[in-house]
Amino acid sequence: MEMDILVKVSSGLVAILGALFVAHLHRWKGKGVQAELLQKLEEAVKNNEHYTAAQLFYLLHGFRLRASDVASLIARDDSAFAIFVLRKRKGAVEYSSGVFQFRDLSRFVWFRRVSYIFGAVIGFALGGWVIVSFIAALFYEGPEAVVLIVLASILFVGFLFHFRDQYLDYRAYKLVRDQKLS
Repeated sequence: MEMDILVKVSSGLVAILGALFVAHLHRWKGKGVQAELLQKLEEAVKNNEHYTAAQLFYLLHGFRLRASDVASLIARDDSAFAIFVLRKRKGAVEYSSGVFQFRDLSRFVWFRRVSYIFGAVIGFALGGWVIVSFIAALFYEGPEAVVLIVLASILFVGFLFHFRDQYLDYRAYKLVRDQKLS
């Protein structure tokens, strides 16, 4: 009976790993095309081809900027990370006229503080559930232990994603703050 469960779980893991491999293979193939588009974008910015620069930037990064903003953003030392934060936080931060600024509700300090506190509570709760699930799995045997380990793994992945979101919120805040300080 336990062997059947082990076979089912291992075949499920093999299927998941196969799907991840195929996804990464497609991603690796797309990197070559992305490199060519980056080179064309650089040439379009140098040649003052505004429409081409704006469209290539949109194709590469998934959000629109004016050509003058594309040129000033690319000229920054931290442009790669700034673009990454802008892409991940489209609704919270924008880059307009060479300036990073908060959008919509993120403009309000109280909203950012409440969001931070709520995020910290969720982070601690997820981390606590991971630890409790893992410790509980040590005291059980058989399918119960497997279920608790799977639960702990899923909660840990959720914790990592949440931690990454908190970090991106901090970096977005830092982009706006550092610009105001200088």
